[in-house]
Amino acid sequence: MELKNLKKKKECLMTVDKLAVFLSIPKSTIYNLTMKEAIPHYHVGKLLRFDRQAIKLWLAEGGCDGAGHERFIK
Repeated sequence: MELKNLKKKKECLMTVDKLAVFLSIPKSTIYNLTMKEAIPHYHVGKLLRFDRQAIKLWLAEGGCDGAGHERFIK
């Protein structure tokens, strides 16, 4: 992968802190959603990362309520 593409991909990934700000929800809710596999995420070693585009698509599709149900955030 070219350095330019790698840098661009890195800019698209968000940490739990950044996602919490982006969604305006507590970090604990994000951790609960990831444990239930209810939100798109990646493990980078022990770290969680979230692809901005995947999150936007997830939101457009209705998100979920943490129990895997539709309409977490409108």
